[in-house]
Amino acid sequence: MDIEVQQFEDFLRSKGLKNTRGREIILREIKTRKDHFNAEKLYFSLTRKGTRVSRPTIYRTLKLLERFRLIERFDIKKNCFYYEPISQKKNHGHLICEQCGKIIDFSSNSIEILKSEMINIINHVIDNTGKGKFHAILGGTHLDFLTPEQLEESIVALNKLEVEKIGVSHCTGLRASFRLHLKFGDRFFYGRVGSVLEI
Repeated sequence: MDIEVQQFEDFLRSKGLKNTRGREIILREIKTRKDHFNAEKLYFSLTRKGTRVSRPTIYRTLKLLERFRLIERFDIKKNCFYYEPISQKKNHGHLICEQCGKIIDFSSNSIEILKSEMINIINHVIDNTGKGKFHAILGGTHLDFLTPEQLEESIVALNKLEVEKIGVSHCTGLRASFRLHLKFGDRFFYGRVGSVLEI
């Protein structure tokens, strides 16, 4: 962590900025977190610990940490951003409840299991939350590793779920992304850092 603090200080210096005590507190707090968080959650967490850092400092620092690639931002809905530390990012995607905004990670210790079980994971989340509909499915689906028959089965299953938006990333692969685009048209998009999904 001290290496990251030093690298962050170097990054700030290169941009003509100082590493303030507030920025360092925020960085250290983020490194200890095991959950998704937004600026307000971070502010209240620091306040509960008796640490005083202003909201504007938190918002500005989150933008800097995102630019430095220590955290990744994803959009829950319009003007509602959540973050997670890059250091805790594993092979997982996010299912986001469109009613309450709850974020559910789905992950696997094995990419082999993840790539062949995407629909089962989604069904598992539906069974455990009681929610039968999701506005969006976002993340790396690893569909590129499937056989053509498995890919078509996954597309049929996704279509039955009536998901409004399907946002995939690089590990979905070009072949599978192309098939998803053909099937879902405007409901499909290729997610990148900074992509915005409006609800």
